[in-house]
Amino acid sequence: MIHVQGHSRGAVLPIRVHAGGSHNRVVGVHDGMLRVSVTAAPEKGKANKAVVDLLSQVFCVPKSSVQLIAGATSPRKRFLFLDLEPAELQNRCTRLVESN
Repeated sequence: MIHVQGHSRGAVLPIRVHAGGSHNRVVGVHDGMLRVSVTAAPEKGKANKAVVDLLSQVFCVPKSSVQLIAGATSPRKRFLFLDLEPAELQNRCTRLVESN
């Protein structure tokens, strides 16, 4: 289960990122975090931008609604989804993981 947290501006999703992968995709769940892989290299914010692009696509939200709030230089990151209730983000995560 993914540990989605509430935030005054929306919901926070913990992510484990594998940068430099072969595809941009959701890999699964590990240790309470959504695992994703992106092809971008972990340099100068390229991988972080690729993760924002991937998350906005798979969760059907605008890129401007997804903000990195922790872990800019770490594989463990936290993304804020603006104006999205934690329960709704949790449901979307569950559906996403079950469909993969």
